Amino acid sequence: KPIFRLQEALSVEQQRRLLQGFAGHEDEGLVGTLLASGMRISEALGLTWAHVDFQNGCLHVVATLVCTGTGPERRFRLRPYNKNRHHRTVYLTPEQMRYLELQRSRQLSCQRLSQGLWDPTIPDLVFADDFGRPLAYNTVARRFKRKVRSLGDDMAAVHLHTLRHTAASNFYHATKDVLLTKEFLGHSDVRTTELYTHSRQEDLVAIA
Repeated sequence: KPIFRLQEALSVEQQRRLLQGFAGHEDEGLVGTLLASGMRISEALGLTWAHVDFQNGCLHVVATLVCTGTGPERRFRLRPYNKNRHHRTVYLTPEQMRYLELQRSRQLSCQRLSQGLWDPTIPDLVFADDFGRPLAYNTVARRFKRKVRSLGDDMAAVHLHTLRHTAASNFYHATKDVLLTKEFLGHSDVRTTELYTHSRQEDLVAIA
């Protein structure tokens, strides 16, 4: 019989410290969006601007970014979800949408500074490198780990997926509804969701 470890979430104070620590960082938009939306990192890296709705304050999770090969042979592609698996719409508060607005502003600045090197053949990714190319998970994970280590000893074990655990805990403690949380996370089995709906030290609320 498998043994599951309860998934840990960041405390409210740790969340504030994390967001403050990433203010002005190149991944500020990504970290803020992950913490707000509960997306998998592959979903965030596969998010395109066509699926961000600023008018209605939501984003549509419809694909993941898939990487194959290494070095010069590395290739990226978007793998669409079907309507019955993970495909979902996530609504965010105006304050949470601000992270996407910051990312859009940063990206437009990178386009202007790229001196014609921005690749128009690549999908219009929300989170890309300074030339519009897809970001590899390992690249983002290394930058994230390097930054969080500077935010305190209690953040040493924090990794990117911790943000999904925290978003799940925030959502569950705000709604007290495990089925809504299941839909929020895009889980196919509610038993998976139940592993996410435990806070570490306190009842968490969504940071607005």
